[in-house]
Amino acid sequence: IAPFLHFQHEILSISRAGLDKMTNASREVTPFELVMDTPNGRKHILARAVIDASGVLRRPNPAISSGHRVEIEQNLPVRYSIVDGKRDTVVFANQSVAVIGSGHSALNSLLELVSIKAHHPETEIHWILRKSDPVQAYGGEDKDALEGRGALGSRIRQLVEGDQIRIHSNFKTQSIESKGQSFGITAQDGRSLHHIDQLIVNAGSRPDFSFLEEVRLDIDPVTESSRV
Repeated sequence: IAPFLHFQHEILSISRAGLDKMTNASREVTPFELVMDTPNGRKHILARAVIDASGVLRRPNPAISSGHRVEIEQNLPVRYSIVDGKRDTVVFANQSVAVIGSGHSALNSLLELVSIKAHHPETEIHWILRKSDPVQAYGGEDKDALEGRGALGSRIRQLVEGDQIRIHSNFKTQSIESKGQSFGITAQDGRSLHHIDQLIVNAGSRPDFSFLEEVRLDIDPVTESSRV
C-alpha cells in the first residue's frame, strides 16, 4: 500500500464534487471531492467513497459538567492527555493535581500520578467524579470480561481506600477560577477544591465535523456516531 499512503495531508473539506449540501440532482452518482493541504500545496482529489477514521482525540470534552468550554477561554493549565509518569514527573511532582473523568484514560492518569507520588510524597491527587457512586468507575473488577480492565479498576479501588487518591464523587464542576499561581474548582452543589496546581481532564472526546459540513450525515444526537 506504500504508493497510496500520503503523509502530512490535512483534509480541509469534503463535499460532492460541484454540489452543495442542498442539491439533490445526481447526488448519489457524483464523486466526493476532498480539499486538502499537502507539503506541495493545496490539492483537490475525487473519490468514490470516503471513510472517516480520524477519531476524536483533537476535541476533548471540557471540564465543566454542563459542557461549556470556559476553561479554554481562561487559559488555565489544563491537560487532556493521559499522564506519562516518567516524562511528566517534572510537571506534577509535589503538586496538587486534580483528575476529572471516570473512564480508562482517567484511571491510567491516576496510576501514573501515584507512581510520581511514590518518589515525591508531597504530591496530592484529587479524583473528581461526576458519578455518585465510585464503584461504577471501578468496572467489573474480578468479574470483568477483560482481565486487564478489571485489574485496573481493582488497583484504583485499593489506592482510593489506601488514601493515595482523594476522591470527590457526585462532583459536577460548575466553574474553574484562577487563584494566583493555583486555581479553585467549584461544583454545582457549592463544594469547592482550592489550591489546585494542575488539572487533568480525561472525560472523553467528541468527533470533529468541521470538515464534513457539506456532507449529509446521519448522526446519533447523543453519541455523535453514525446511525448506520
